Amino acid sequence: MAGDNASGSSGGLGTGGGVAGGCQLFWGEFFELDNLPSFSQITLHLFREEDSKKKRHSRDESSLHPLGSVTIPLADIQGRTYQEKWYPITSFKASASAGNKEVLCPQASLRIRARFQNLKVLPMEKYKEFAEYVTVNYLEMCGNLEPLLNVKEKEELAGALVHVLQMENSEVDPLKCPGSELSSNQQHLRETCEDVVQKIVEIHGPFPEELNKIFSNWMELCEDQGKAEIGQRLISASLFLRFLCPAILSPSLFGLTQSYPEPNTLRTLTLTAKVIQNLANFTLFGEKEEYMLFMNEFLQQHWDGMRCFLQTVSNQDTEIPMTSFDGYVDLPLRLAVLHGLLVDIIYKKEQVGQKMTSVWFPFFTMSKLHFYLHQMF
Repeated sequence: MAGDNASGSSGGLGTGGGVAGGCQLFWGEFFELDNLPSFSQITLHLFREEDSKKKRHSRDESSLHPLGSVTIPLADIQGRTYQEKWYPITSFKASASAGNKEVLCPQASLRIRARFQNLKVLPMEKYKEFAEYVTVNYLEMCGNLEPLLNVKEKEELAGALVHVLQMENSEVDPLKCPGSELSSNQQHLRETCEDVVQKIVEIHGPFPEELNKIFSNWMELCEDQGKAEIGQRLISASLFLRFLCPAILSPSLFGLTQSYPEPNTLRTLTLTAKVIQNLANFTLFGEKEEYMLFMNEFLQQHWDGMRCFLQTVSNQDTEIPMTSFDGYVDLPLRLAVLHGLLVDIIYKKEQVGQKMTSVWFPFFTMSKLHFYLHQMF
């Protein structure tokens, strides 16, 4: 629950509700407030939703009922370390016309973990050498610092490093980046792709046994017909086009990360996936992507390694460790997810007049789908 800022003043607030020493209601919220003006205290206002079923984006102020507020003096939370304590909630005084609304008991309080930092930020060019050092030597730096830091300090350092490193730019299109940065960006893309290729061809972790059997059968059939090269292309298309490259391009969709990548990181992932896919296809970049021509030498250097990798994963006698599907699927959970998706797609579109016609489904199939969805409400 850290709350640092790259410019100006910043505050990080983590909140949880309850009554000190009494009945407690647990929940968590995090707020990071950047570029704050001069102030001496901060006030948090608590509201109760009148209609909790409303979607978050459709809520308005009229659906929120004020419960109370908490005031935090700036002096309580100033400094690098977080301060955590219970703060009393000042109940909202409802007007007589408001009716019998729920009110908080006088002892209600809110536990808040917060800090306020006033950071002096220099122009970016002042950090250039420092940024280059961190980018190149972060592993060595972390290794040297690790014995000196406690758990909280390690967590804080890791968070700061992630924010810095994810902004490293790999844009290599001259139309999208300054000429002065092009060479270093090209080098960063080479290093990123080198790291990814090595992790793939060295096969870190077990390989799916089912895919190994399928790929082995494909190669056997193609070799029997004198078309072994086609077998390799089938395997690379299946493995890279359907699995590895999509996972590189959208790691959050494959459960590899929780958050959607930042724009610079997303661009790096896009370019990396493009290079890896061309490597798997044994294809050089051409005039249509002239800005990627500098990666052709990299592709040619790794073709032999890619061929060896494809032969390894398609050989049933390979010595690499294998893993197999355990056969268990939480079918009710998956059906519930599917049901929810279909309800959103069909009923919500029909509410705005976008009828689901037989262009998508035959009428009989569509009618049965409506019936099943309606039956489960």
